[in-house]
Amino acid sequence: MASVRVAERYSRSLLDLAIETSKVDQVFDDMTLFKGSLASRDLANLLLNPTVRGEKKNAILQKIFADAWSPLTLKFVEVVTRKGREDVLPDMVDTFFQQYNEYKGITQVVVTSAKPLDAKTLDRIKEKVKASGTTKPNIEIQTKVDPNLIGGFILEYNNKQYDASVRGKLNKLKQKLVN
Repeated sequence: MASVRVAERYSRSLLDLAIETSKVDQVFDDMTLFKGSLASRDLANLLLNPTVRGEKKNAILQKIFADAWSPLTLKFVEVVTRKGREDVLPDMVDTFFQQYNEYKGITQVVVTSAKPLDAKTLDRIKEKVKASGTTKPNIEIQTKVDPNLIGGFILEYNNKQYDASVRGKLNKLKQKLVN
């Protein structure tokens, strides 16, 4: 829990610096690249490994991302590693995206359906969610496919879930029959 708070503070500092220097979108792109890179277990394990010194971790990160990241992001990561807090970098990336979305007024919506949805259907879902008044002005939809839903969809945003799937309805019916 304490590391999450530290990650929030660091990511808030990075976002504030990006806002001050008008490099918000550039830093967002840097963090997107970093998040994708953290999918590599080698990089994630390196950051969490207490036996590798911070200077070595920083040198590796600088070498990997020197041509890809903005100078602001490179300098920021250097400060984080110099302070010995490189272990919070993975959490910092996640909290950065949350704070970025808050700053930009974006609500992330995840739609899971039994089969891929067409653009028209996604636009209708976006309009319905926007009309609910429970979101920020901008909505970004991420789609997932889960054939086990049989039909319908599950909508998730703002830590809420709306289950309009056939599987969900069958489970509710089963619960009613059991009770």
